[in-house]
Amino acid sequence: MSLSLYDIGQEWLDLESALMDSGGEITEELEERMGELMTSEVGKINGYLAVRANLKMLQEGAKAEADRLAAKSRAAANAIARMESRLLDHMTLRGESEIVADLGKIKVMKAAAPVEITGDVPEEFQKVTVTTDKAGIKQALKDGDLPFAKFGEPTKYLRVF
Repeated sequence: MSLSLYDIGQEWLDLESALMDSGGEITEELEERMGELMTSEVGKINGYLAVRANLKMLQEGAKAEADRLAAKSRAAANAIARMESRLLDHMTLRGESEIVADLGKIKVMKAAAPVEITGDVPEEFQKVTVTTDKAGIKQALKDGDLPFAKFGEPTKYLRVF
């Protein structure tokens, strides 16, 4: 019978409880069950680590492929922009506003007029963004007490070697 990692953890808790109930006496049955659990647990963790290693390789390969495709996409986008720029220059030089070809139509368009700032902008048109300097607050907390902040509980994380 193969137990899940959760079930193995629960079995350990049950064993600890049985040990406490027996006043700490380790019977042959308890010792045998502890040996089985240790074997199951190590085997299960090895399985997790093996699958994790395979997934890590898959992730790294997918990331490399995504990076390769992103570079290819950027190169194609740059080529398209250069071609469109040449077409626009050509049409501007000839004074053309529209050309119909066999594979499509191209037309010179005008974008919306950009806003150019020529002087001091009144406050009603200004936006101010406030950000919290958490690094500064962290250092101030290390140096002393702050009435508006405190250290929270550190999060747990897993490190695989």
